[in-house]
Amino acid sequence: MKKESPKLMKNRSYAKLLIREELIKIRKGLSKTRKEQAAHNAYLRLSKKLKPYKNILSFYSIKNEINIDLLNQDLFKEHKLLLPKIENIGLSAHKITKFEFISSTFGILEPNPKFSIPIALEKIDCILVPALGFDRLCHRIGYGKGHYDQLLEKLQKDHLKPHTIGIGFQEQLCIKPLPVEEHDIALNELLLF
Repeated sequence: MKKESPKLMKNRSYAKLLIREELIKIRKGLSKTRKEQAAHNAYLRLSKKLKPYKNILSFYSIKNEINIDLLNQDLFKEHKLLLPKIENIGLSAHKITKFEFISSTFGILEPNPKFSIPIALEKIDCILVPALGFDRLCHRIGYGKGHYDQLLEKLQKDHLKPHTIGIGFQEQLCIKPLPVEEHDIALNELLLF
């Protein structure tokens, strides 16, 4: 495989930086009413769509992400909720035994170790994936830390195929394809509200 030149890699990184800045502005600009309507629609649609799955790796809504707290509470009551924890190796999945969380070093809520159990990746049926933006080819662009990229890459390497769904606002859909790197893995589908 041909190695990319440092100049091409730098250009791609700069393009991603500009896209991230624009997407952050768009999401911050959404009105409270728009966010509430999207959260309501997401709850209604995902509550039905996720019924067949037993172990669903969801996420905590942070930094103006679509709010899926009600969905997470329902998944918890149905004993289906898994939530991510950032570790040296990337993201790990944890089954929640009590709806109680702690703040990570990144300022993100994570499962409280007293009330959660680590779950092997092969037990995950479905993953709800947040991002700053998505394109029509189901690629995503996150904050640049690579946590979900590492998780998706590990799943692929281990031949595990949970259903992956990009979740966000309709305004997060990018018309042009996102810059894609060799390690980027497309999601199975997008549900934007």
